[in-house]
Amino acid sequence: GGEMVVEGMLRLPEAAVTASPREEIGVVNLPDQMVRDAEYTFNLMVLGEPSVGKKSLVETLLGASISQFEELESRTSAGPRITEYRAVLQEGSIKCKFGVALATDIGSQLDKSGLGKVVLGALQRKFEAYLETEMSTTRPPVREDTRIHACVYMISPTGGGVKACDIHLMKAIHHRVNLIPVIAKADGFTEAELAAFKVSVSAALLKHGIRVFTPSDSVLRTTYEAAAPLATVASSEAISVGGRSMRVRQYPWGLVEVENPKYSQVGLLRNVVLRDCTYELMRLTHVDKYEAFRQERLVKIGFKDHDAEGQAIPLVDRIEAKREEIDGGHDDAVRELRQKWIKMANEKEAQFVHAREALSDKYARLMDIHNKEQHRYDKQLQDLEEERKAWESRPRGKGKGK
Repeated sequence: GGEMVVEGMLRLPEAAVTASPREEIGVVNLPDQMVRDAEYTFNLMVLGEPSVGKKSLVETLLGASISQFEELESRTSAGPRITEYRAVLQEGSIKCKFGVALATDIGSQLDKSGLGKVVLGALQRKFEAYLETEMSTTRPPVREDTRIHACVYMISPTGGGVKACDIHLMKAIHHRVNLIPVIAKADGFTEAELAAFKVSVSAALLKHGIRVFTPSDSVLRTTYEAAAPLATVASSEAISVGGRSMRVRQYPWGLVEVENPKYSQVGLLRNVVLRDCTYELMRLTHVDKYEAFRQERLVKIGFKDHDAEGQAIPLVDRIEAKREEIDGGHDDAVRELRQKWIKMANEKEAQFVHAREALSDKYARLMDIHNKEQHRYDKQLQDLEEERKAWESRPRGKGKGK
């Protein structure tokens, strides 16, 4: 129900009554002002096994070399390396901060069971950073948005269908990003093989409940769904043919034009991502993917929208209640810690008293033994002394011959 802000664009709730001025007052110029003043950010992630042509696909979509972008490399805690690129794309007066994230070694690990968790963690860390900025008491005039708005997943062109590790990874992240599966290096298929492979991929996505992005525009949706998953051919090499520059893949037997819709749907992919559905992808990221994460995160830390009777709780009251809960929890923690230390002190004191009593009893026993032994030794000494005196006092007889 309330207003929604997406990357500098404001969508207002529908009013109950519409009023039309009798003459133009300038409201019609608002879209032009918003476009002129808005700052746009769009971030694209490309996933896939090594050597499927992720960088070539990005360069084909953008019509520019990735070397023109600023490179920001970051390695996840384990597993694949994610390299990020940033640049400002400008067409006419419109500028867009464009980010590309390439997972450069997806599928190269021997143990692929943790890939989904690793990539999901990378996506959610971007959501977390945006949420922290959003909840900060001092927010910058322009918030940096690193959230991924679309993820193109490049499926390797194998005859055995989509691989289990691809299914595992897409299933792990589809609820956090607008997922667009495509078939890489589609020029390696015959027409019949490509059609069969598309059916196999679509069946696997449906079987495992993997949600993929579909345009909301009815005309574009019909075209897109008929072609999905899109078959792509990409190349970083451009040649001039008849005075026209075109990207091609060169083979010993000839050239493959990557923009030719007969065997490559990279043009349709570009239209979806960069031309016709860019704002839709941004909006869905904000109101669907990010909003779900935000709600889960706030609920997890204890924020509630309604009380036990179902009545709405004002935000200020929610924050105050959370503060009191934290303060109360702190007091409880201090009280619990104090009781713990008192208990430990009492236990140690009891142990000390017991040890002291045991030592005192032992000392008394030893002193008793000592006294008895001393008395026995004194008695023996007295007896020996009496024997000595008796021996010395006995009469001595006279010797013979005197």
